[in-house]
Amino acid sequence: MKCSDYVVKFLALNNIKHVFGYPGGMATHLMESFRKYNSEIQAHICYHEQAASFAACGYAQVSGNAGAAYSTSGPGATNLITGICNAYFDSIPVIFITCQVNRNESSRGTQLRQRGFQETDIISIVKSITKFADNRNAAKKRPRIT
Repeated sequence: MKCSDYVVKFLALNNIKHVFGYPGGMATHLMESFRKYNSEIQAHICYHEQAASFAACGYAQVSGNAGAAYSTSGPGATNLITGICNAYFDSIPVIFITCQVNRNESSRGTQLRQRGFQETDIISIVKSITKFADNRNAAKKRPRIT
């Protein structure tokens, strides 16, 4: 199973029926997985990542279910931050998914500031305004999908 399929199935199995986002290069696999499972979860494209983050917050408040928003890497991810703050400070249940540059384009482990296009360490930026933001040992923490 592709990782993006796993993410979409996880959302659907946790009663998330709608997700909001803005297309981007690093989100193409995720967007394809939303298309693949469109009978279980509907992906709504917004005109901006910030709009997607507020749509997810509004959806959560009105529906009583958790909201979900996604973006591509770099500036796409940073555009979600105001909505992330809104969800955090108002205790709105929203899952925010940001994609990341390909490993072969990453500067991780080098002396470079940036190697890949739109490479941004979004985790360190949002740690203080989220309940959980981490990508280390994700395989050990992931719930089982049956």
